[in-house]
Amino acid sequence: MKRKKTKPANQPPTAGNLPENEKAKRWLWIGVASFTAVIIGIWLWSFKTGMSQVRWNQTSESQLIKSGYNQINDIIDKESIQLRQEYFKTQFKKIVGDIIAETNAGSSTDTIKAVITAASATTYASSNAASSTANQTKK
Repeated sequence: MKRKKTKPANQPPTAGNLPENEKAKRWLWIGVASFTAVIIGIWLWSFKTGMSQVRWNQTSESQLIKSGYNQINDIIDKESIQLRQEYFKTQFKKIVGDIIAETNAGSSTDTIKAVITAASATTYASSNAASSTANQTKK
């Protein structure tokens, strides 16, 4: 035979049979809301702090890129200036050689014309070099 289970009379109510306490419920939800607000506040503060530390212009990677860019521009500028100087040197040598050749072969009037032409070409070349160098430094 099976025995029937009996409940003692003084047993406290179970979880399903608890009476509703409105005041306790209100304080419970106030606690949950305040705890949630604190968590969200700390999360936002952490996000703001993390983002304020990431400033691209002040990072070492940005400085490295800028310095590399400046170094490449300096190298290109130096090379172009050297190429221009070499070009003007060869042109000047050619003009001087032409003057010497004409002096040895021609009359005195031809020599004067060659000197004037060479002087004007040299002046033109040096003024172009100065203006192009000035343009490069302005950029």
